Amino acid sequence: MLDIARGKGFDVHVRDPKYSTSVIPMSEVYSYIASEVTGEHIAWINVTNPLAESEVYDRAVEAYRSLDSKYDCLLSVVDVQDYLFHNGKPVNFQPKPWPKSQDLSGVCAMSFVVNILRREDMVRWGSCVGTSPYFFYLDRVSSWDVDFQEDFDFCEMIYRQGKP
Repeated sequence: MLDIARGKGFDVHVRDPKYSTSVIPMSEVYSYIASEVTGEHIAWINVTNPLAESEVYDRAVEAYRSLDSKYDCLLSVVDVQDYLFHNGKPVNFQPKPWPKSQDLSGVCAMSFVVNILRREDMVRWGSCVGTSPYFFYLDRVSSWDVDFQEDFDFCEMIYRQGKP
């Protein structure tokens, strides 16, 4: 991953082990890393999305470079087509008439495949999310995040089969 990033003209940073523990809040990790590197922009790319291929990053960089000034960052996201509730109330659907899950829309989730923003903003915000993000939509497979053993098993199976 680091070699690919370098090959695309990005600087990379291997973080201090102190900032790799669950004790340090992510806002401190974001500010720390952004203050440790040089450059005007940062592409925050996690290793926990193993099915995202290099073309995803190429498209993200291209999209970021052509963003309208009303956006302050690029966030990779995936459509959420699940029935969501918040405080006991439906978020993305009305129960009557009951919609098909494939018709649910209007909700997306950050995939953390790639987030791109100005370095100084990341230091200031302690986050890779601004106030006016551009949503860079990806498919579910490319966005798959490994949090649990089942996620790893799924990604390994897809990888061995040759990702579609």
